[in-house]
Amino acid sequence: MVISLVDSPFASLPTLCRRFTLIELLGVSSSGIEVWKAMDLHLTKDVTLKVSADTHMITYDYKALAKIDVHDAVVGMSRDGLLHDTFQGQRYSMYALQFMQDDLQSILHRRRDGRLPPVVAHAVAFQVAKCIQHLCIDARVAHCDLRPSNILVTRPWNVAVTNFKSSRSRRELLPTIPHHKVKEMDASSVLYAAPETFNCLEALGNTVTCDATDVWALGVLYFVMLYGHHPLAPGLVVLDDAMKLPFVEHLRKYDGTVVFPATPVVPPIVQRVIQACLHRDPSQRMPSDSLVTSGFFPAVVN
Repeated sequence: MVISLVDSPFASLPTLCRRFTLIELLGVSSSGIEVWKAMDLHLTKDVTLKVSADTHMITYDYKALAKIDVHDAVVGMSRDGLLHDTFQGQRYSMYALQFMQDDLQSILHRRRDGRLPPVVAHAVAFQVAKCIQHLCIDARVAHCDLRPSNILVTRPWNVAVTNFKSSRSRRELLPTIPHHKVKEMDASSVLYAAPETFNCLEALGNTVTCDATDVWALGVLYFVMLYGHHPLAPGLVVLDDAMKLPFVEHLRKYDGTVVFPATPVVPPIVQRVIQACLHRDPSQRMPSDSLVTSGFFPAVVN
């Protein structure tokens, strides 16, 4: 969701909880949670502050991240938990996160060709793969909404994954999203969703688990960082609302073929990794519990 500073109740840049001085509105989630860069007066450092008047929603958002074990590829949280303050007669709940300078989506949009240098793309993909493996083995969850806007970046290309409110148990059966619900989805979530997200699972024996969707999203992300567009739709970078259903129909008909452009030149091993992530059959994709230890990603980045 895009919002200007003047639309925010915090346009005057107040200090909340007598601690967080708001500096810059970074964005607003699809659930209406405002994300701010703020100065933590107690710690005298910049933090990311998530704020909402919807206590239920921000509590859900907070708990989804809090249950994830500490890992260097997961955005760090403040140990202070949920805090509350009243501003201009309205009660707000908030929590602080590690501040990171940028998100991957903003970085890609600023690039004229929408791509990253191959060495950078490999480094980012490797860190996201480590996060997926950590979530699967240690936290026993799948993120279920991996996309560039949920990947935070700080110099020099250190990556942390955020926004776990869609996460599910890694072995939970993947719910099918019906057509009438597609219109309600964030467009970028649709762009990185796996085909089985929109297919009747009875056709797959209703045995598709959530962890395979993260591997699919990693394959799409890797391709986008290298080539500047979606692997199933040459030239497609941003999905608008009118294109959601046509794209889902295209995704449902995916036969497993990925066409790699001639330029830029990408090593065959990288293309094989991407293809392995984008297998039509979820059970045949690279396993989420051994993305790094399997040897694929170390061979790519070393």
